[in-house]
Amino acid sequence: MAFDGLVLYTFVEEMKEKLITARVDKIYQPDPYLITITLRGRGKNLNLLLSADPQYAMAHFTNEKFINPPHPPAFCMLLRKYLIGGRIIEIDQPGFERILTITIQNRNEDGKIVKYRLIAELMGRHSNIILLSEDNTILDGIKRIPSSISRHREVLPGRPYIAPPAQDKANPLMAEESSFKALIQLEPDVKLFKAIMNNYRGISPLIAKEMVIRADFELNVRVKDLNPADLDQIWHSFNRFFTDLKEGNTSPTLIEDKSGNIVAYSCFPLKQYQKMVEKSFPTMSQLLDYYFENKIKKQRLNQLSSDLKRTIDNLLKKDLKKYDKLIDQLNKAQNADDYRIKGELITANMHQIKKGMKEFTSINYYDPELKEITIELDPALSPQSNAQKYFKRYNKLKNSIKYIKKELASLKDEIEYLKNVELSLEQIESKLDLEEIREELIEEGYIKKPPKKATPNQHQLKNKPMKFKSSDGFDILVGRNNRQNDRLTKKIASREDLWFHVKEIPGSHVVIRNHDRRDIPERTLLEAATLAAYFSKARESTNVPVDYTQIKYVNKPKGAKPGMVFYENYKTIIVNPDEKLVEKLRIT
Repeated sequence: MAFDGLVLYTFVEEMKEKLITARVDKIYQPDPYLITITLRGRGKNLNLLLSADPQYAMAHFTNEKFINPPHPPAFCMLLRKYLIGGRIIEIDQPGFERILTITIQNRNEDGKIVKYRLIAELMGRHSNIILLSEDNTILDGIKRIPSSISRHREVLPGRPYIAPPAQDKANPLMAEESSFKALIQLEPDVKLFKAIMNNYRGISPLIAKEMVIRADFELNVRVKDLNPADLDQIWHSFNRFFTDLKEGNTSPTLIEDKSGNIVAYSCFPLKQYQKMVEKSFPTMSQLLDYYFENKIKKQRLNQLSSDLKRTIDNLLKKDLKKYDKLIDQLNKAQNADDYRIKGELITANMHQIKKGMKEFTSINYYDPELKEITIELDPALSPQSNAQKYFKRYNKLKNSIKYIKKELASLKDEIEYLKNVELSLEQIESKLDLEEIREELIEEGYIKKPPKKATPNQHQLKNKPMKFKSSDGFDILVGRNNRQNDRLTKKIASREDLWFHVKEIPGSHVVIRNHDRRDIPERTLLEAATLAAYFSKARESTNVPVDYTQIKYVNKPKGAKPGMVFYENYKTIIVNPDEKLVEKLRIT
């Protein structure tokens, strides 16, 4: 993805419009390399996100609600000390690099008005966020870089700030036709789009290719293949981009494939992706926040949840293997009568059997057709001992049936529970969702409690169920995980509320609130059932059966695992999961 110089320039212009004179109200550091700053300006609050994460270094306004650590990191405390209460007086993108500079005016400890600069260097694995004093001294960085890592550019408190080495490239905002043509012709053998990238700052492969395509060239065209008219053509394409950029004629555009996966984004429409789905946004920041919410956040959550997913996957494999083994044992145990019959046939034919025989054949008087049966014998045992051996085997298998059935029932419950946990992990929307599941698995003994460290308290870990509003105005609540399902069904819901769950498949508990005991319209019933189908393992299926009943008919067995209930007096609705309906009804 291309958080390039053009994207940053577009956002910087948006910041200048909204943030000059804005006051710094709050600062948080929810992740090691991520800062959020709440700014008050022109009667509105805006949350600015700055990320120095190597995989998604970026800056934009955000509506995301982050989970903040109970004890702010040292860098966060430092930013609060110097910046809270200050006002933004300047915002800049020096040299069209991927560097954002925010100058904030505030009073120091002596009451003197001073200027601080917050630098966000958004350069992949070299990204950093650094706070500077008025005399260009580093107060601290979100990443400290000692001399052992970089002798030429230390990032440590008290050191003078040295900007990242400037690229040996021209600033495209200052480009002129003659210099442009001269520069790209310095590399006659390279592809045209690479020549543009190699000679001008802040231009990503995505934009360089777009310039070539809009000039009506193939992407594999090389500089040496261009005639004077072609050079005119590529210059006009290049110049159009930066003229529009400087004049604010941008159109933030995001590209998705048919499956809804984000493929690319830019501050301009992208002709190279005409066959894909194009989404336009009013501002660059809204696009970037959408990208953060729908791609980066999901990637981060997948990374954070991968260890739990592996644990659940391994537990399920182990339990399913054990279940198959128990089924095999049960089948054998249910054929225990075969051993009793053999023991009785040996007893009945004792006079014909001698010690040392390996087998004997007899008519099976227990077979309606009186077929012959050959019975294996232990030649070292007497006929009586051989009979006793078969009777003992019969009794052992017969007695094991009750135990095996009990084990199977317990194992079946555990498999169902683990599949529900697996579903919850697939549907997490925040770190808080993930931490709730982790706490649940610790309490249930599936994973060990991590070494004691600063973690959110138990009250903080109680996330709320998802909330929806039906087309008829009824509140509908949906549990995010097993613990929430328990709280929703047994503590939040009232006896007259309606409870929904997809039939015999792992899924969320869904509740229609009915405080006034009104008749619930069929449309609302269908919408609640659709939510139950969507938030289940049947999300990709059609004609999904969903059971519903009043909460008073839903009970939790004593000692049952989180989320496990049984219910009665229910009806069933057949629905199809519908993502568009889910988004339409969703409130939180």
